[in-house]
Amino acid sequence: MVPVRLRICALVGREAVEFEKEMKMPRVPFVGQALDEGRLGVTEPVYVASVEFSAVFQAHVVRCEDDDATEVGDADALADAYARAGWREARRVSLHVCPPHEHKRAAS
Repeated sequence: MVPVRLRICALVGREAVEFEKEMKMPRVPFVGQALDEGRLGVTEPVYVASVEFSAVFQAHVVRCEDDDATEVGDADALADAYARAGWREARRVSLHVCPPHEHKRAAS
């Protein structure tokens, strides 16, 4: 069994929430592989985007493709869904867009 640390970023509204899950797998997953470890399990798998070995964690860090959770009401409901699937929340970030800057021309 190979130790892996799964990571995923889920987007809901104007927030991004990152989740992590540690587990053992029979072999190192490969890029593009479908894993039934997501918040919806087998019904909607997550896909591997990258795999790197981390000497710090002594595990393969598997980055999954972003989860566009448009059907979830808010970030707290999203965190609950991932917690039920065995994930822990690692970070929450606001995605508020900066308003465009207006540049005033100097009078000539």
